[in-house]
Amino acid sequence: LKTPQVGLRPSPVVGPGLVMMSPRDTADAGEDDQETMCVQLIRAPGKKFGIAYRVNEQACPQERFIVTAIALQGAYEAPSTSQAICAGDALLSVNAKTDPIEMLHELRESNTVDLVVFKSGPRWHLKDDITGEMRASTAGSLEEDDLGDDDDSAAKPLTWQQVICIYVACIVPPLLVVVIFSDVFIGLSVYGFFAPHAWVIYGDLVVVLAALLACMLYIVDWVEWTRQKLKTATLVGVVELLFFGFVMKVRKYPIAPLVIGAFHVPVMLGSLKYSLGARVLRRNFYLVATSGLFSASFLIIVIWLGWIFIGGNEWGEETRNRLIRDSKMIYDATEIDSLERGLNYAEDCDPAASGHLHFPALSSEVKDEILKGCTQVASIYVIAYNCPLVMSLCNFVMGLFCLGNVRWLDMHDSQKLAKTLKQFVLLLTVLAMGGYCAASLSGASMELSTPIMSFLGAAFICLSVWFYIEIGNQAVSIVVRGSPLMQQLMVFASSDWARALFIMATMGVVIPGFLLINAGNQAFRKWRGTATTDGFFTKAASEVFDKLRDWNWVSILSKLNILVEAYFTFQVGVSKVTYVFLSYLNEQLATLSLTVVIITFFGIGFAMFLFPPVPGIPVYVCSGIIISTRAEAKGMPFILAILVAEAVSFADKLAASSAQYLIGLYMGASVSIQKLVGVDKVPMRSVEKILLQKGLSLSKCAILVGGPDWPTSVLCGILKLNLFQVLWGTTPVVFTQLPCVVAGAFLAKGPQGCSSLENSEGDSTIASSALIGSLALQVASMVLASYYITSEMEQHGAELAKSREEHKPIEELTKKQAVKNECYKRATEWNALDIVRRTILASSAVLMLGCFFVFLFFDSVLFESFDISGKIRCPISDYGLDNNVFNLVKPLGIVALIAFAIGVTLHLAFLRLASNDAGILLKQHIEATTPERPALPYTRTRSMSLTLSGPQAQTQSAQT
Repeated sequence: LKTPQVGLRPSPVVGPGLVMMSPRDTADAGEDDQETMCVQLIRAPGKKFGIAYRVNEQACPQERFIVTAIALQGAYEAPSTSQAICAGDALLSVNAKTDPIEMLHELRESNTVDLVVFKSGPRWHLKDDITGEMRASTAGSLEEDDLGDDDDSAAKPLTWQQVICIYVACIVPPLLVVVIFSDVFIGLSVYGFFAPHAWVIYGDLVVVLAALLACMLYIVDWVEWTRQKLKTATLVGVVELLFFGFVMKVRKYPIAPLVIGAFHVPVMLGSLKYSLGARVLRRNFYLVATSGLFSASFLIIVIWLGWIFIGGNEWGEETRNRLIRDSKMIYDATEIDSLERGLNYAEDCDPAASGHLHFPALSSEVKDEILKGCTQVASIYVIAYNCPLVMSLCNFVMGLFCLGNVRWLDMHDSQKLAKTLKQFVLLLTVLAMGGYCAASLSGASMELSTPIMSFLGAAFICLSVWFYIEIGNQAVSIVVRGSPLMQQLMVFASSDWARALFIMATMGVVIPGFLLINAGNQAFRKWRGTATTDGFFTKAASEVFDKLRDWNWVSILSKLNILVEAYFTFQVGVSKVTYVFLSYLNEQLATLSLTVVIITFFGIGFAMFLFPPVPGIPVYVCSGIIISTRAEAKGMPFILAILVAEAVSFADKLAASSAQYLIGLYMGASVSIQKLVGVDKVPMRSVEKILLQKGLSLSKCAILVGGPDWPTSVLCGILKLNLFQVLWGTTPVVFTQLPCVVAGAFLAKGPQGCSSLENSEGDSTIASSALIGSLALQVASMVLASYYITSEMEQHGAELAKSREEHKPIEELTKKQAVKNECYKRATEWNALDIVRRTILASSAVLMLGCFFVFLFFDSVLFESFDISGKIRCPISDYGLDNNVFNLVKPLGIVALIAFAIGVTLHLAFLRLASNDAGILLKQHIEATTPERPALPYTRTRSMSLTLSGPQAQTQSAQT
């Protein structure tokens, strides 16, 4: 047993009395050599857990909290030997707490604890096979039986039939999409066939039918079917029916066929890999898949380029007019209810014609309906034109992924496997940051976020399934042993924040829906006589339900409210206010001189950059709209006007970074500032280690450009870095600013009237392309910064986690806060809350979740169509605000905002009541720990009194 010898703080053995010990979220394999496990301990009233431990706060996580003894009637009641806690094991977290002091509080005060245990103690006494159990794996190699059934010695090369199947999976789905939905073949005819609104209704019915069939298969125990062919056929039938339902809705979701076609490739390859299993070499499979994907990508791009250059379909006015003529079926099927007819491009959609959009007699609703119809048809023929390019790029990216598997994935080398896991996390980070940047772009009036989010969602699903099938839980648990980053991810995955995020992402319907259909499955099993339990749910669902009951629902619902409030603040409140303010600024500066405009915009932009919730993209776009317009009006060439606008944006960014630097330089000694920056946290210490490097390395520039703006700049001031070097390292931000400025400049081109169609389609296309380029560059900078931060955490995690003398005040503040947090936690236990507090919290969470759903999916119903290029002075019918900013909110939007305000009020009321209850407990704790009165262990009861143990229990209870 390797226990630390310095700084140990022994704790007495607290005795037996463990009621239950069950695995939580453990790996399916359940092997004895699994390195980590999640365990739940539930203590009976008046009993102790029966665990003794030693703590060394300066040690690495695997040696910080060591179990030294276990009561015989305690942890050895585990269901199996692989789930037993042994002397020498390390506790990585207790109830998602990783700080040793907080872990001690949880063990001493909580009746239910969730432990993440690192199985570092000896286990030869749990099994007869002593020599096998004491086997040690080296740092660079893993035993094959530790990692599943992937035995390369038993694998065979691929047969020619298997190679053909892999090529078919790589080539056929994207090629079918190109043939059916691209303009190269019959794409616009297919889109025209499905254009009538009736097909949207039919598609909805088919999607609902597919969902009902999926639920029915679960109810009739599809998982337990023994006939594999029937099982596969029913699954494929339901999935394809679901996909066909979305294809029928192409008028509403024109990008759906492309996403579905691209999604088929990894699904088919994954099915082949899963069915072949260990019978073929992994390397051979991925090599063939790589060649198939690259071949499909090359074939499709050659067909497309040949069609463009040989067939005379280069993009231009002639090609666009042909696409408009070929889309006549789609225009005719896009009916305008108010006009009782379909769209006519010449009358309704051509910006050069004085069509209906220019008639003041039409209402804003009619104009909005016409504009949406024109935009939708235009997006359809643009997607049909570029369909081969999209499918070729998708296949190329998947080919690179398979090539990476050939190069880096080695299930028998722990170092390569750890690197693969790190890259997997990095890919998920790319998808998350891409989603964030796409959401930021959605405010610039271009229809970009929906296609981008669709492909990102499909990529996320494919990556998750690949990770589960190809790597598996057991291999991950072995690698986690030496990976501080993975340990932190495991802790976060079991935290209340992750659970609240899951409920928010699933709109709170997944858990109730699962329990509902599981009740049907249990009823079916009872009818057949195969039920293993007499309860309302199956055994597996009952275990899930028991785990759900053990969740800290007060903490989860409170965090759910905070997440929704943060979403509203950033994506609804601040973003829309920012757009309105920048549009107002654009109108007010329109008549001023260029010098005054530059000075005014610089000051306002500087102030906005200092406000963290304000995103940078709207400011950059607005600089292109305002400054380039005024510069061009003064006779400057268009390119020079863009460069002037970019120079102002760049100066704004550097000035804001300098101001944040000065905050750290002159106020960095403040404990509050240091705690706000997080200087005592491992991620920010990783940033600090990178920033302290001499010179300007790529990693330092990546942090200065792609890292979090405010904490990074303030940390530079705290570290007293050279300001000139910091600003010089920030200069690459110009590459992410410039596309946004270009987009704003092209959005502002054309007459300055009130019509939203005055911009030419070419200008809008260039603006959209520029924003896509900005998205790609911003994601790249964020990912590069994340890569270097996680690399430092991997290499120097133990060193960075050590306590520092200069951070002692922060640690003391954290310890003091831990006592308050413990009192607050005990004051807000669900069983201790009365009916009033429960009702207030539950009502606020329901309102918040409903508001989040409405704000996310019904933005156009709640708010007027208005963006940075809009004009407040214009009538609402011309996409202005009729000279009144409050017209931005529609009547239903007022209702939604009132509901959100009620939810926030209820949340604040609950927090106030909980704070008062926690204050009572904190006062009692202070009184119980004063020198005149010896400290005694206590637990909180429903009536807010303290139940003490010891000879003074009756006396102190009477005093309370």
